[in-house]
Amino acid sequence: ELVRSGLARDVNRQVQERRKGLDLERSDHIKLHLVTDSEELAQAISENKAYLMGETLANELNQESPSDATESVECEIGEAILKVYVAVDNTGNQA
Repeated sequence: ELVRSGLARDVNRQVQERRKGLDLERSDHIKLHLVTDSEELAQAISENKAYLMGETLANELNQESPSDATESVECEIGEAILKVYVAVDNTGNQA
């Protein structure tokens, strides 16, 4: 459980880097997709979903690839590969 909490913090850091790379405002809410083949990383994301959504201002967090053409970045979390998809959520539904 402690390991998965650490993984979730690493995921948060990668999402924040992606937000910065997209030049988003600190107050911009997002739609977030986190995709990995690692069972442990997927479990860490599931167990820490509320934390990740709160820290990244995500109105949605899915663990499948998005159906639209949102560009992803690939990063390493521990020994796993994570694809991070971030899109601004313009719906105004702030969680």
